[in-house]
Amino acid sequence: MAEEFENEPVKTINEEKGNMTVEQTNTQVSNEEANLKDFTEFCEYEMLRVKEQYPNSVSTFPNGDVASLNLKGLKDAGVEFYGLGVNRTHGADEQKTGRSILENGAQQSLIVITVQMADKAGIKVERFAKDPNKDKPINSDGIVVVDGHGRVDFLQTIQEWPLIMGHFPMKDKDGYYNFAKAFTEININVSKWKTQDMVAKRQIEDGVNTHEGWVMINDLVSKGYKYQAACQLATLKPDRLTARQVANGDESEFFVNIEYGKRIHKALKDRFGEGDDKTIKTKEFTKEIVLSLVKLINRQGIGWATDRMEEFINTLPNKEVAEIKNAKSTKVQRKDEKRKQILDKAFSFFLGQNNIKL
Repeated sequence: MAEEFENEPVKTINEEKGNMTVEQTNTQVSNEEANLKDFTEFCEYEMLRVKEQYPNSVSTFPNGDVASLNLKGLKDAGVEFYGLGVNRTHGADEQKTGRSILENGAQQSLIVITVQMADKAGIKVERFAKDPNKDKPINSDGIVVVDGHGRVDFLQTIQEWPLIMGHFPMKDKDGYYNFAKAFTEININVSKWKTQDMVAKRQIEDGVNTHEGWVMINDLVSKGYKYQAACQLATLKPDRLTARQVANGDESEFFVNIEYGKRIHKALKDRFGEGDDKTIKTKEFTKEIVLSLVKLINRQGIGWATDRMEEFINTLPNKEVAEIKNAKSTKVQRKDEKRKQILDKAFSFFLGQNNIKL
């Protein structure tokens, strides 16, 4: 037995690392294919649901697949139409484009998906600006307009729609419904890109494979958090992610501590709430929390530091919490500075009580 082991070639460390890299790559590809397969099956199920639920408004290919949708027929049957939540701006020129849908010969098929497809892909759905039911919740059986936003937004003011046809996105060359590829082919116009808009666009492009860090930032911004505050909570760094970082950066590096960031955010939300005072939604307050956390990290690492910060937030006296939330700006001091002052004093007291030296 010993001789058999002696005759077997010994792999170098580099060979082992190379094999590990190949295995990791294969696993990553396998997972991505599994996700795309799962998403494709879900989309096919949704298309079948629409076909069976509204047979008079759906035409099919000989094999039974959905070919096109009569959007007017769907609307008349009670289906609601929504747009993508990508911060588009529609001006007078786009109103002219929208109005063209009423003109003979100006018709073309619009690209649509279902609300449930959008939810599955992590895509934000919003009511159109001119929707008379703008304040009502989104219906799960609705249709989302991917390309043709301006025209359908204009139609919200029209009682009787003209004949309008639509179709679902096509599969990619590998046979998958891959919205990441589909949406990069569509020109999404905005009057001026903000970095937070680029995060939303990245989530649309990455679809089901979107990193949870981008999802967290997008979700917080949609709830009224300042973009920098959302970045600080997701990255535990005292600054925002730049446009260049959003477009081309290494997300695994940005969000290496996201699980700890989620814990800090939960502690803040539980202690301060997300009310009208908007305390934890401001970039200044979250920055002070992160700066204090960094001091703890430098002392004994991220795990220990997060435990201590959670303890600090959870045990912050009601008096200090109320003073921070109710802080007002005066002629001599901004409310953000007042909040920082109260927080710093409370943090110093916490360190002393727990014999923590930084």
